[in-house]
Amino acid sequence: MNGIELAKLKLSNALNIFSKAIFPVYLFNESRMPIFIGTCFAFEYKGRGYLVTAAHVLDQCKHGSLKIASTSQEEMIGVEGFWHIVDPKVQSREVDPFDFAWHQLSEKEMASLPTLATDLLENDYSSVVGTRILTAIGFPVSKNK
Repeated sequence: MNGIELAKLKLSNALNIFSKAIFPVYLFNESRMPIFIGTCFAFEYKGRGYLVTAAHVLDQCKHGSLKIASTSQEEMIGVEGFWHIVDPKVQSREVDPFDFAWHQLSEKEMASLPTLATDLLENDYSSVVGTRILTAIGFPVSKNK
């Protein structure tokens, strides 16, 4: 198998594994028309489910309500409860070096959204005992034009 064939195989495998737990995020404002503003993914860690997205996606909440679309549900899912957002310690999200937010799924949300097992995201390169490194990659909707 040459390098191109290997890359195509790895991409296909990644899509098959990860695509089930990646969801579009929509903003519903006063016009009631859904506006695609980003993506999130769901994973399970120690029996609890979590959603992860970019903090700039959540900044849109002030313009309406956010809902997540899942192929496992007929209707979009509203996220219940609190989001944890990394404080950029800077004046603007555009220069935020982290741009990261997460939400612990409720039982209802967990039942509605397929999740990834943590071992699919975990990176074993940490040399610090007891430290776990999870890898997440995304593509900002602002760049997808």
